Amino acid sequence: MTSPYRLTRRLGALLVAIVALAVYANTLGHDFTWDDGYNVVDNASIRDPGNIPSFWFESWGSEADDAMSRGINTNYWRPVTQALFTLEHAAFGLNPTAFHASNVLWHVVASVLVWLLATRLIPDPGAARFGLLFGALAFAVHPVHTEVVNVVSYRSDLLAAVATLGVLLAWLGLRAERSSGAATRGVFLWSPLLYALGLGSKEMAVTAVLLVALLDVLCPPRPLTVGDRVRRLLPMASVCILYLCVRAALLEPSTYSYFGDEGASVVAQTMLGVFGLYARLLLVPWPLNPFYDWSAVPFETQFFALRPLVGLGLLLVWLGVIASTWRKRPTVAFLLGLYLVVLIPVSQVVPVVVAAGERFLYLAIAGPLLAVGWVAAWPRLSRFRRVLVPAGLAILLAWGGLTVLRNQDWQSDRRILEANVADWPQSFNAWMGLAKLHEREARWEDARVIYEKIGRDVDAERMRLKRPPNP
Repeated sequence: MTSPYRLTRRLGALLVAIVALAVYANTLGHDFTWDDGYNVVDNASIRDPGNIPSFWFESWGSEADDAMSRGINTNYWRPVTQALFTLEHAAFGLNPTAFHASNVLWHVVASVLVWLLATRLIPDPGAARFGLLFGALAFAVHPVHTEVVNVVSYRSDLLAAVATLGVLLAWLGLRAERSSGAATRGVFLWSPLLYALGLGSKEMAVTAVLLVALLDVLCPPRPLTVGDRVRRLLPMASVCILYLCVRAALLEPSTYSYFGDEGASVVAQTMLGVFGLYARLLLVPWPLNPFYDWSAVPFETQFFALRPLVGLGLLLVWLGVIASTWRKRPTVAFLLGLYLVVLIPVSQVVPVVVAAGERFLYLAIAGPLLAVGWVAAWPRLSRFRRVLVPAGLAILLAWGGLTVLRNQDWQSDRRILEANVADWPQSFNAWMGLAKLHEREARWEDARVIYEKIGRDVDAERMRLKRPPNP
């Protein structure tokens, strides 16, 4: 694909920022939703900046009123995110518009960094840059990000992604032509510092050390010996070890997990199905789900069931493409590898309370989107330009439109719960959440109907007792 136009990095960054801001502008009037109740609204610890030092010595969500919320979060440590919430509260109080605006701005930053990383990995200023622009714009508007951007509590995912992208850029350098001093500072100072900030934001950032190791294998700045690679990795590896020690000293394993006492085969088979689910969300991001419970991700007890087989087939194809491009197209191999590496912490390597989540895909999908955009711009495909360009624009418009629509579902707890039961009527947890919301709002009859529908007789009886007498 050739083009008579020259796309500068600054112009590309501006376009990506404008588009990312445009598709999320309608979130600014939204209320706090989902986990924001105990992490922000009812979190007394963020109301005093003097509490910021204590965040480094306690688990995320430790201030929650209910035991379940505290129990779920005993293995999470996110002091950077908590500190930012505290500073925002000091500046704006509990103004949801301010908190949502911050989320949108962090997403804009992440989208621009995806673009900058793409142009640093592939510095070709020609037609390839338009393909990379498609990938960065697709990242900016992808509907799967609506959960992360709309829920203030999921700021942690945004911050971890921004930090990881910053690590990669510091490792590579914003520009190919940089001094040896700048290269040394990027590897030995800025990358470890940004890595530490990412680890303090959310656990997902732990994979950054693996990503830079992969970069040194696939896209080294110069021929590197094994010793060179070890020396370059040592500062970030030290930060990672220190982080793991802090976690071991401060945190306790959560008593909640998605699979409970299920065996390794059930976990592996189910997670293969999740890999297939993620592939569907990457290509066809609708319907979306704020909580993938057992109705959406059922336990897979048979290896030859459809979902595990589809997931395994997709995984093998993915690995095959990486293997086939490892030497000839190492950048493609890295971008596809990024997807797999970023998902490691949420692949039940360490048990977590959910099997799947749209927020887990936030940074991961940047890799395949950029790879697809770059491949579509290869000269050998230039004869398909009349098809590829309109198709790419149609995808961006469709995904952008779905994002704007999905944002509306996140206006409030009521809107997202009503959307959830409409899209996933088989979900017990969706109905249960809506019934509890009815109960909190004293809508006894509505709650009673749902409790009876899902077979919660005790709760239904309680609703009958609370129901006001007929006049």
